[in-house]
Amino acid sequence: MKKAVCFDLFWTLISPVFQESDTEFQAVGLSRNDFESVFEESVFCRRRNVGEFETKRAIVDEYEKLCGLHFTDVQKDNVVRCRSRRMELCQTNIDPKAILMLKKLKKMGFVISLISNADNFDYENWEKSPLKDYFDYVTFSGIVKSVKPDETIYLAALKKMGLDASDCLFVGDGGHDELLGAKKLGFTTVFTECLLKKDEKTRLHIMESADFVIDEFEKLCEIAKNA
Repeated sequence: MKKAVCFDLFWTLISPVFQESDTEFQAVGLSRNDFESVFEESVFCRRRNVGEFETKRAIVDEYEKLCGLHFTDVQKDNVVRCRSRRMELCQTNIDPKAILMLKKLKKMGFVISLISNADNFDYENWEKSPLKDYFDYVTFSGIVKSVKPDETIYLAALKKMGLDASDCLFVGDGGHDELLGAKKLGFTTVFTECLLKKDEKTRLHIMESADFVIDEFEKLCEIAKNA
């Protein structure tokens, strides 16, 4: 039996969905697609997640430059406010089935660890989340200055736990090739679609690095017991 279960955060345990109004893209008069085409672009996303920017406002200032647009200070403050609020909501409103799964894993004796690509907006609300009570160790990319699938972030998490990768399950939705990075180091990998169904092409790519696949939280407990 494995000794630890390591989780991704976004789309694995929480859903960072947009509310209907008062969003960061509305704050600057853009569509969601136009906003995310820059904010979620791979290079900028990596820069955010490795902790390049010391503050949330610095992230928004750089976003403005990349857009080639001019935002007022009020607009930029509203982007910070709206995104911060969205991250708070998604980290405090947790699917009860996810909580039940974590409770069962703890009762079964597993070490529970988080390995998450996360910038200033993302990890500032962790202490408010009911999830934190179930985690023994937390590794955020913005803190350790390394993002999945780079091996450094996984190794940082393993060092905290005092375990080898072969002792651990890694559970994630597969974004940023996180399962591939984990598998290369020797984790047993679990691809979860409990919160987000991937398109078929993306799903097939992720499946290449997955030892197991789940679409219901409770299924993970059985895998952890027998893997």
